[in-house]
Amino acid sequence: MINPLTATGQAIGGLVMGMSRALFEEIIFDDTGGVANPNFSFYYIARAKDVPDDIRVKFLETPQANAPFGARGFSENVMIAVIPAIANAIQRATGVEITELPITNERVWKAIRQQRPDLIEKAMKALKEWRG
Repeated sequence: MINPLTATGQAIGGLVMGMSRALFEEIIFDDTGGVANPNFSFYYIARAKDVPDDIRVKFLETPQANAPFGARGFSENVMIAVIPAIANAIQRATGVEITELPITNERVWKAIRQQRPDLIEKAMKALKEWRG
């Protein structure tokens, strides 16, 4: 029998790992090809302050056909879905596709400028109207 608290913890861990990869993690290379951010002081990963306060986990049991007793991993499956879920949410909200990780503010802004400059014009117009 699986302990539901352990499984929930693994699922939340997988979500945070996926979120971290989607939004923060990036290896940066210098001009010589060396890694410019070789430690956690310069390679940012999600920390407790980055994690949503309210994460709800629900399990849908679907046994894996080719595994002993239908066993299936928890955190790996969750992690895989997080990156496309975040990218799809941005696409639905803005109409732009983000194709490079991590999904930073700068990359979203660049994608909006390239793919949907009309959004910038709309925002500028709304801002002028708001200011009066």
